[in-house]
Amino acid sequence: MLKGTQAQQIITVQERIPLRQRNKVREVTLDMAANMAKAVRRWEVFLFPRYPLLQKAYQLALRLSSIFTICKSKTKAFKRLAQWYNDVEASAIESFNTVARYTEPL
Repeated sequence: MLKGTQAQQIITVQERIPLRQRNKVREVTLDMAANMAKAVRRWEVFLFPRYPLLQKAYQLALRLSSIFTICKSKTKAFKRLAQWYNDVEASAIESFNTVARYTEPL
């Protein structure tokens, strides 16, 4: 676990971890603050080809976040949320089940 939110500080710490240990990564959990995106982009070249499901989950999380930050109209937001819900169902990623339950169409 790394403390702090400075992307460069996190990247520096990650680079000190031997490659053999980095290859054992099974799960990455990040605070999805905007400044963490830089650290993620740095490692997506390494992680996403190995773990395509992680890439899909990351993309779904970003899309969900963007719905709440970008959409100004409720109608547009609900439409995007419905599309997001359908994509979550298709992905079969169980981590999104709780959120998806609250967004499922009536």
